[in-house]
Parts: sequence; C-alpha cells; structure tokens
Amino acid sequence: MRVGLLALLLLPAVAAAAEVPVWSEEFNTPGPPSASTWSYDLGAGGWGNGELQEYTANEDNVRVAGNVDGAEGGALVITAREQAGKGKNRRGFTSARLRTQDKFHFKFGVLKARIQVPNVANGLWPAFWLLGNNFSTVGWPASGELDIMEMGHRDAISAGVVNRRVGSAAHWDFNGDYAGYGRFADAPADLTSGWHEFSIEWTPDFVETRIDGGWIWRIDIANPQCGCEEFQLPHFIILNLAVGGYYPGITSANGITAPLPAEYKIDWIRLYANEHTVMGGGGGPSAVVVDSIAAGVTGRKRVKATADLSLRDNLGDPVAGAQVTVQFTGGYNESVQVTTGSDGSARAQSSGSGNDVPFSACVTAIDSSLVYSGSGDCDTYP
Repeated sequence: MRVGLLALLLLPAVAAAAEVPVWSEEFNTPGPPSASTWSYDLGAGGWGNGELQEYTANEDNVRVAGNVDGAEGGALVITAREQAGKGKNRRGFTSARLRTQDKFHFKFGVLKARIQVPNVANGLWPAFWLLGNNFSTVGWPASGELDIMEMGHRDAISAGVVNRRVGSAAHWDFNGDYAGYGRFADAPADLTSGWHEFSIEWTPDFVETRIDGGWIWRIDIANPQCGCEEFQLPHFIILNLAVGGYYPGITSANGITAPLPAEYKIDWIRLYANEHTVMGGGGGPSAVVVDSIAAGVTGRKRVKATADLSLRDNLGDPVAGAQVTVQFTGGYNESVQVTTGSDGSARAQSSGSGNDVPFSACVTAIDSSLVYSGSGDCDTYP
C-alpha cells in the first residue's frame, strides 16, 4: 500500500510449490467473516496514504455472501459506499479493511487468491497484501510489506489503462531509511468483468507475483545489497478497498468518479507449502492434507491390498475422526472407507483377496470439517 522504487537483482525461476493447500479461507459461510481468522482496521484519518474513506465492520461494507455469480461457492464482498460528508466535505465514503494479524501468519510458500475487482476509474484502490507480523512492535517500514495486487494507480489513470494495470511492490527498512521496489503489468483487457487469480511465490531467495499465471514482478531478497531481512520473517494477510489517496493521486472527494457502491470480491485464498513454509497464529485449523500414504499387502497365498495413511491439518496437527475414501486399482479395483484415529492414522484394506500383483492406492475424498483439496495422494505396490 506504499509507493517507492529501488532496483535489485532478479533470480531465475524455480519449481512451484505442491498443489495441495496447507491453509485456506474459502468464504463459504454467509454472514460476517470468520472471527477466528479475520479482524478489522477501523476508522478514518487517511491511513498514512491520504485515503478518503472510513473503514467499518458494518455489513453494508463487508460480508460473506453465498452463491456469488462466478464464484466457487460463496465470496467475501468488500463494498465501498458514498455517504453524506461532514462540514465542508459534502461527500464521504465508507469501506472495509480486514487482516489476519495475531490469527494467521506465515512465511514462505505460494499464496493465491481468486478475485474480482470493481471498476476503479477513477479513485478506487483495491489491494491484496502482506504486512510483517511484528508490525505492532517495530512499525512500518521495519515490519516489511509485500503488495501482491494493487490497482488504480495515478499513472494508469493518465495512460488510460487503470482497469488493466496491476502493481506489485515490496517496502522495507534499509539502514534506517525507507526502501521500496515495485513494478506494473498491463493485462490485455479490463480486469473488472471476471475472476482472476493473483498469487505470490515466496522463498528465502526471492519473491514473485503473478496474475492468472502471468508474471508481474520479482525481487531477490537474498541479495546482500537488498538489506531486506524483513522478508525472512512471517507476515499476515490484508484485504482492503480504499477510496482515493496518494496511490490514485486523488485526495479530494470531488475527484472520485468511480461508480459507487463498488464491490471487491474474493472467492478464496489458499496457501500452498514449499520446503520452507512456516505457519502460525491463533486461528484454528482450516485444511487437511495427506501427510503420508503407503501401499502394501497382508496375507500369503490370497493376499489383501492395504494402504497405511496419515492426515494432518494446516497447523501440523493430526486429524482424528476423518472419513477417508481410498481407491484400490490394479488387481483389486475397490473403494474402501476408513476413519482416522487419535493420531491421524488409519489402515484401509481391500475386502477381496487375490494374488500378489501390482496395484495403486489413492485417496479420493476426505470427509471432515476441514477443507481437502488434494489430488495425486497415491502410492503404488510394490
């Protein structure tokens, strides 16, 4: 949510993270956002950016809606509205800003969100970003900030591409002074008419952002010239829709021409682990993953197929009481359901027996209170 440029070295691409989320927010329960995950920034005063709106927690400004058109279920809806201003300000605005501070934070991994932005022309400023988890103690910019997606920049307004241009940036403390590095990417068409996937890949060596798989921006955070140790520490998630400010270059209410009310919609947010991912916070578990699966056999002449498996949640704890469907293929071709024990483990076994022949065992479904988005959780015997 800040602006500044400092050129840094870039790195070549590396392998993407696993395609099973270790944490997710699906926004499928209508009503207010989950209090176990989300808190609000409230009030006016510009937020250090010359913003014109007042942030509220009112349902008129923020809610989870069910059956949103084009969403994969429900969606978080942040709505910017116009209201009568006070004193000389004849126009006033309200909106919302949500954060996972003290409830969920992480460092490293691939974070993705499926988003539909409103018409931002001119004066709206939607953002999806990360702020250092130590912000409350060290302040900004020493906390570090990673902007995954921002729209509505003043240069995009001047160029006539404000609904096509996406910005990403990093902000940090460099020897006691502010440092920042950002870039923009222009989509071939307006981004306001459909859903788009915005993502950040974060490792100890680099940070990279993308839209619909296409590259936006990349920074080398391992380069000693960077001095950006902030990005080796956990960050939390922020979603907000600002009205006016230094970013769009509009600090007068009369300069806001974007259609209001305006809805900023988030279908889901999902974190995929890489080998460095660390998570924490007070929020409860939200996703389940197959920690391990091993195919085997039991018996001698007429053997039965087995699959020993273990489940854990996105916080690393065992998942008990989950009903798991395992599909045996090859010489057995049978679907079996088992329930995990207190240690998160279970053994699936075919009811039929046969010869000792090759087969595969795959988890096809997990029935629990946590989200399972897995695929490819299989093992082959022998």
